[in-house]
Amino acid sequence: EAACRPRWAWVLGPVADRLVGFFALATGLTILVPVPGLYVPSALGLVAMALGRLRRDGLVFAVGLSLSLLGLAFAVTVAAGIAALAWAALAAWLR
Repeated sequence: EAACRPRWAWVLGPVADRLVGFFALATGLTILVPVPGLYVPSALGLVAMALGRLRRDGLVFAVGLSLSLLGLAFAVTVAAGIAALAWAALAAWLR
């Protein structure tokens, strides 16, 4: 919080509010996957986006957006891996 100062104001337009809302929803959905620690990167990104939005710091907002995107990509990858393993186990069991 101490490093936040108003900069990169062009990032914090009306679209920023919608992005925070979308990533809050997506982070909430990743909590539903029962894998410990899966949602931590996207939740930290959400916190950074909210902090950047409150402090009018576009750089912190952009870093939070990047972290949230990486966290959501990680969550989707892990969920797809779990689904593939479950599908393979089911196929092996049905043989």
